[in-house]
Amino acid sequence: MFDFEIAYCLYKISKILAVFEDNKYKSEAYFKAAMAIDAYNKYTEELVEKDKLTNIDGIGESSSKLIKEILRTNKCVLLSDLEKKYNITDYSLLLSYGLNNKLTKKLFDNGISTFDELKLAVRQNKTDFLTNAEKNNIQSFIEQNDKIIGQYLFSYAYCLCNELISLINLNEADIIAEFANTWQEKTTSGKIHCLNNYKQKVLNIITKSERYTEIEVKDSQIFCTSQFGLPIEIHFVSSLSLKKHKKLLRGDLHMHTTWSDGKHSIDEMAEYAKKLGHEYIGITDHSYSLRVANGISEVDAKQQIEQIKALKNKGVKILAGIEVEVLKDGSLDYSDALLSQFDYCIAGIHTHLNQLPSQLYERIEKALSNPYINIFAHPTSRLLGRPGVLFSERSTYAISTEQIMDICKRNNVAIEFNSFPERFDIPTEFFKKIKENDIMLSVGTDSHSTAHLNCIEYAEMAISTFPKIKSNLLNTFSANKLLHFFSSQRISKNAVTIDEDRIVTKNFDFFFGTNKDIMLGNKGVIGIDLTGSENKPSGFAVMYGKNVKTDMLYSDEDLIQASLKHNPSVVSIDSPLSYPAGRCCAKSTCDCKKYGITRYCERLLSSFGIGVYPCLIPSMVNLTTRGMRLAQKFRDLGIDVIESYPGVAQDILNIRRKQNGLEHLKNGYKNFGIVGDYFSSEAIKHDELDAIASALVGLFYINGQYVALGNDAENYLIVPCVVEQPTKPIVLGLTGGIGAGKTTLAEYLKFKYGFKTLRYSQVICDLYDCDNSRSTLQTLGAEIARDSEKQKSLSLAIIKRIEENPNFNYVIDGLRHQIDFDTLKDHFGNQFDLLYIDINFNNAHKHYNKRINANISEEEFRAILENESEQDIFILKFLTNCNVIENNKTYKDFFEAFENYYKEILCQ
Repeated sequence: MFDFEIAYCLYKISKILAVFEDNKYKSEAYFKAAMAIDAYNKYTEELVEKDKLTNIDGIGESSSKLIKEILRTNKCVLLSDLEKKYNITDYSLLLSYGLNNKLTKKLFDNGISTFDELKLAVRQNKTDFLTNAEKNNIQSFIEQNDKIIGQYLFSYAYCLCNELISLINLNEADIIAEFANTWQEKTTSGKIHCLNNYKQKVLNIITKSERYTEIEVKDSQIFCTSQFGLPIEIHFVSSLSLKKHKKLLRGDLHMHTTWSDGKHSIDEMAEYAKKLGHEYIGITDHSYSLRVANGISEVDAKQQIEQIKALKNKGVKILAGIEVEVLKDGSLDYSDALLSQFDYCIAGIHTHLNQLPSQLYERIEKALSNPYINIFAHPTSRLLGRPGVLFSERSTYAISTEQIMDICKRNNVAIEFNSFPERFDIPTEFFKKIKENDIMLSVGTDSHSTAHLNCIEYAEMAISTFPKIKSNLLNTFSANKLLHFFSSQRISKNAVTIDEDRIVTKNFDFFFGTNKDIMLGNKGVIGIDLTGSENKPSGFAVMYGKNVKTDMLYSDEDLIQASLKHNPSVVSIDSPLSYPAGRCCAKSTCDCKKYGITRYCERLLSSFGIGVYPCLIPSMVNLTTRGMRLAQKFRDLGIDVIESYPGVAQDILNIRRKQNGLEHLKNGYKNFGIVGDYFSSEAIKHDELDAIASALVGLFYINGQYVALGNDAENYLIVPCVVEQPTKPIVLGLTGGIGAGKTTLAEYLKFKYGFKTLRYSQVICDLYDCDNSRSTLQTLGAEIARDSEKQKSLSLAIIKRIEENPNFNYVIDGLRHQIDFDTLKDHFGNQFDLLYIDINFNNAHKHYNKRINANISEEEFRAILENESEQDIFILKFLTNCNVIENNKTYKDFFEAFENYYKEILCQ
């Protein structure tokens, strides 16, 4: 069974759990397992035979057991049970792109379970159960998918047909069957040519195998359907073409490893490439800003280059490349100093694909004009498929392919043919124009595992459609000629090799070099990666200066006694250290459950796009309760305790998380400058390594380089703040109605850019010694606003606080009146900027209820908005100097809108 067939069993389970059982965590686990093995050969079978399946990141014990069952029995009981339970016989809705889970479930609940049924319901106006927005979504979905439902990736047909061809040709002295599909990007069926007189043999093979169903004989043809669902046609002919393609490509120039989002190491990719007969490969992991793909930092990239240069005797020459991300404005993710260290650089675009044509053109032009860029990856950005989606397409950029080729030509950049089956980009129809314009073509499989490296075969097939392109192929060069070509490209654009010392390394010395107590080890910190039970060991780390020692300890008492030996300045614990505000316990039977299971800091991290578990989901209850208990014991002993989150700290400090492999995490600490036995110890546990991160957060805490996420009603989560002080400080005022997202944006600025935050409501509480309830603040706020001098005094108090520590950026949350703006503008001048956050009533109402963990009615919320203290806010929106951003979509869109605005004010 092919890898993609097994993967689609898991994808189906994942989708069913997400749609029908709203089981997010199990659904994600199965999807991750599917992604880990999804490929175009039978590599998973090899892993099972070698008992190495769980070595693949994403494959756990349960998914491993399921995969083995599928391979052993050719079936999956769990999937069959789910299909029977929810009456699923067709995946044209479930595995197509464009419907969210909620809408898909709604269609099934109303008797619509296939694409054809959906089209019929729309045509007959039987969709009254849908909202207008849902109807529009459905219409768009139908238009998008009508021509592609039933069109499979060419690779599926190629694999499944060749499997059957091998069965047919088995034990025959001569070849009697061959693959008959001409090169295509997609196909509705697989085609096989077989010699006449063998019809009965073929029919017997198909009938006896469990791999084929719906068998039908018609004249000189046999039709059947593979177990995967792909229709296969066997045509009986008098002769075969028996074309043999000579291997043309000498190497592969685009692949990813465990350094970013690949499944195998550089060594493993090289070993497999050698088996394929490659002379060379180029390692091109993702750069840092593509966090969804575990992009590597500049420090990691430097180390990878060193590692590649040190690798010898692999039988394949390994080139040090990078797929550097093209940012929204066309700038690149790495400095020129680092880019100059690579043998070659590929520019890739993965975000902001829907820009206006003029923006895209300028963006690509700017990126490819960089003198260190050699290749433009997946140049049209089209997708023929997506993981877990059987039928989908993504259209090309809003600018023409001819324009893209023109930019490549003018900037002496090679254009890529990406032979991964979900891309096949650039389309082969443009090979002739590439040849006519004398543009060089680079071939890369975009492999994320050794199994994907086989996709080089599709490139060979594609090239055969236009043989004249051969002379333009970089991959026909020898390694030395290729390196010379890359060098000549850079010379033509006046590039120079930059001294790598100019690459700024933000390490231990950089952050703590001026703090003698920390550097000399006079202040010790403890890091604890806590488990939910004293029966399971917790990671323990003690750090003095750069030196760290780790251990695994069980009970609270063990952790306390071990800590007391070191007289720590702070104990940093990886565990929630409080319940959500309002909760007195974790019991689901207590009235306090109405306050929810998620703390404010957890909601913030989630809105920032950082995955975090709510502190009171069932699997976290014991950990949270134990963390609170342990923290209190330390505090009773007079020891300062903070809450840390190693994953976030590692992201901020460009240290790779344990999910990428413990060796990468160790290397990250080593590059940061941390010294200890952890690096050489093979027995060290991941809990100990995370405890090191918690201890490191403790150092940032005692050095005053931190951000506290949360509120006074809950324990604050401490994260490092690594933003340098600005040379031109900014004072940013936020205004907008209740529920607009002002406080969320202020927290985002604090978290990402190190802004100091001030709030008008807090100033009122401080000056008037009142509580911070909404009713109190609105009543008092209205009273203050009636007296212009009193209102001005609030702004003067804020100015005073800023002047006490003026060398930081500040964000002021909650401007309500023009006098607030006038006072701040008069004092700070061009240093001050006002930002209005625009939001519609429904979204504001939803945000407000979520924030206060309540369910107030629209009428109650409207009364809050219409309070006297809120009435001047809308006027601020129309001030000449007020900027406006919208918050009516996702948090990602909201923060992106802010980033665009922020770049503009930085350039002023």
